[in-house]
Amino acid sequence: MSKREKIEYGIITGILIVGYAFLLAFAFTRLNEWRLAEAREYLGKAKITDSNQERLLSLERAALLYPSEETYLPTGVLLLETGQYDIASRYLSRVKTAEGYYQLGTTYYNLQQYDRAVSAYMNSNESATDNRTYLGLAKSYLKLGNVDQAKSILSHTKGTDPATPEISSLYSATSLNFDDAEAAKQVVAAYNNLNKLGYPQAAKTVLQEAQKKERLNRESYILLANEEMMKGEYALAYDYLQSARSIDPYYPQIYKQLATICQRLGKVEEANQNLEYYNKITF
Repeated sequence: MSKREKIEYGIITGILIVGYAFLLAFAFTRLNEWRLAEAREYLGKAKITDSNQERLLSLERAALLYPSEETYLPTGVLLLETGQYDIASRYLSRVKTAEGYYQLGTTYYNLQQYDRAVSAYMNSNESATDNRTYLGLAKSYLKLGNVDQAKSILSHTKGTDPATPEISSLYSATSLNFDDAEAAKQVVAAYNNLNKLGYPQAAKTVLQEAQKKERLNRESYILLANEEMMKGEYALAYDYLQSARSIDPYYPQIYKQLATICQRLGKVEEANQNLEYYNKITF
């Protein structure tokens, strides 16, 4: 092959390659347009059906046809709403928007993965702050027992509109003032409220903080004793009940619990004495 022929061959080959690439790009663009159109059709179908099963089927088809935040978000949200948290997290973790992070945080919260929920809610807050995200973040901190962080987050919602009853309840439960003369009563109320609202770890943290601040009354010591009894720490529970007795030596419940704990500790004679005294003061 002559030099001229080689040049002509190279030019023709180059033209063919460019033409082929152009055709591929055109075909790929048309394919993407078709996939997007089909996906949006399925998204539309999902909006007009009342059956969650049919909605999910349409949304999953849309996500398969056109993998994107546009299809992943509604699919993940429906999976979250129907309790399929593991699968929901796979879709929502690919949505890098404030709403996507919020829904992902809620998914992790339901999976009891509270550290990951905090991270997701924080990412959501970086893009757009609202009471939903603040509430989810505060609840996650409470599940982790971090009352101070929860209180700080809830303070951002104070005075906002709307302030939900749940936000108000949690803010009230975490707003402790250990310098107040009634602090010991506040501790008991906060402990009971947090347990009632479903945050036992936060309730324990309140008691621990009150102990550090020396803001415990009879009820607080009994609550601490109960916590230690549930963990099988009977010697420590015994000490707490003795502290409660020093405050109020005529409170029957103290002696009833002491009798039980002394039995666990093998202090049979002392258990009988406590039970006998309990029967006397409740007669």
